[in-house]
Amino acid sequence: MYNTLILSDLHLGAETSHAREATRVLKENRFHRLILLGDIFADLNFARLTKDHWKFLGYIRKLSNPKRNIEVVWVEGNHDHGLTNIMSHLVGVRVYQHYAVLVEQTLVTFDENGQIATILER
Repeated sequence: MYNTLILSDLHLGAETSHAREATRVLKENRFHRLILLGDIFADLNFARLTKDHWKFLGYIRKLSNPKRNIEVVWVEGNHDHGLTNIMSHLVGVRVYQHYAVLVEQTLVTFDENGQIATILER
């Protein structure tokens, strides 16, 4: 069991997206928190989303069900602008421009560029 699993730069809608692999990783691992760290989408064109891309989003929706007791957060990336309000309602995930998490004695913050912005150790 992992405390936190972080996925970034999936670029759903792009031919190079690894949505199938990401869905497999989610299904094969147990975790308390999932952080979707920026650039989950390639652009605003939903017509480019494949069956695998929709399956990934459906699985995120399933994970976000409060009965599963998994914290799912999405840190907006530059490719996600304009999509996050719609998708947060569709998949049931809170969207942040900045997010911070305490890992043991270390505070880690993430920014809208999908990068670790700060690491502060006690």
